[in-house]
Parts: sequence; structure tokens; C-alpha cells
Amino acid sequence: MEMSYWLENNWVWDLRWKERITSEDVLKLGVMKHIISSFPLIKGKKDSWVWIVEGDDQYSVKSAYDIISGLDTIVGITVFSKLWKACAPSNAVALCWRLLFDRIQTKENLVRRLLESHIG
Repeated sequence: MEMSYWLENNWVWDLRWKERITSEDVLKLGVMKHIISSFPLIKGKKDSWVWIVEGDDQYSVKSAYDIISGLDTIVGITVFSKLWKACAPSNAVALCWRLLFDRIQTKENLVRRLLESHIG
């Protein structure tokens, strides 16, 4: 509520930061504003969460799992078929495959996995 207000019947975001933000953050902010503007608020109507996947608007772990596993399968099959038909050495194709599914042991991935193992 400190960074937004009603102006007549329109919700206005007045996002402010105490510290200076980077140009990359400004770009991300623009994207975020675009995304949240596609969900208009209605003055006088209570805000609530709605799970649009299920017909009754109620969230279920099963429906979330079905979406996630289905997307991985669809994307995986499409990418897999195109990638393995590419005219490239097999080690380059395998590297691309691992890269697409975030399986490259980069410093960032190693640190994240280390932290996850200590937290979880």
C-alpha cells in the first residue's frame, strides 16, 4: 500500500527504492509493470488468489505437478528431436542438451547445489 494508490478508479503503482537501482533492474521493473498491468484491480472488490488451471479455481498439488511435468515433457520432446537432428558433433549436442536443462556444472550451479544440500 505504501507504493500504490487509487486515482479515481485506476490503481497506480508508485514504486520507490531507498537505493539507486541498476539499468538492468529498470528493465526488469518495466517487464514486471507490464505483467502486473495485465491483472487489473477493481475498486471495492476484495483481492484473492485464483488457480485458473482447475475448474473450481482451487489449487491442488496434483494440478501443479501435471503442469510442470507436462511442460517439461513437451519442451523436452520438441528440443530433443530438433537438437539430435542438428548437424553438429555429438559432444556439442550433448553439451547443448545439458545447458538447456541447467545441468552444466557452472560455479553458480555448484554454489546453489551446495547451499541446497546444507539447507535441505
